[in-house]
Amino acid sequence: MVAALRRRDLARVFVRGLSVQGAWSFQGMQCVGFAYALAPALERLYGRGEAYRAALGRHLEFFNTHPYLAAVLLGCAARLEAEGGGE
Repeated sequence: MVAALRRRDLARVFVRGLSVQGAWSFQGMQCVGFAYALAPALERLYGRGEAYRAALGRHLEFFNTHPYLAAVLLGCAARLEAEGGGE
């Protein structure tokens, strides 16, 4: 891991999370929006290398929830990645 998450990173994840349905699809539902929203945290944690791409790929799996809960789940995913639970 490159560094710990900062408040600024989490704020960027939250703001991007407001558009989690922006790239909705039948195959992955909200996965593209979820991965887009989580990208600032993943970039802080893993840099821009292979580990970043692998982490982003993990979050491009099927994901669907009520949009009001997306922010909570983004926070949970960011925390798990920061603690190494995503690896």
